[in-house]
Amino acid sequence: MKKLKPHAVDWAQIDRFLASADKKLAAARKILAFDEEACLQQAYEAMLKASLGFMFSHGLGNLSATSATRKHARPCELIEAASLAFRHDSPF
Repeated sequence: MKKLKPHAVDWAQIDRFLASADKKLAAARKILAFDEEACLQQAYEAMLKASLGFMFSHGLGNLSATSATRKHARPCELIEAASLAFRHDSPF
């Protein structure tokens, strides 16, 4: 896994990402009644927006990731790294 680049925390940017995620999730709920595939696509895009907002809130950037593959991979890498850290540092 490549290291994530440090990123200055911009709360306005994070708010925009989370607002966009909320809109996509609301759209997914509406679409579910008539098109499951389109609903899943909207929900997936909402997950990407929310996870990028989460990354940015922790000072981790992804601004150079322009391809769809990288936009998917970075949040997944962060979740994997956080999961490993939790398992090793957790008192449970």
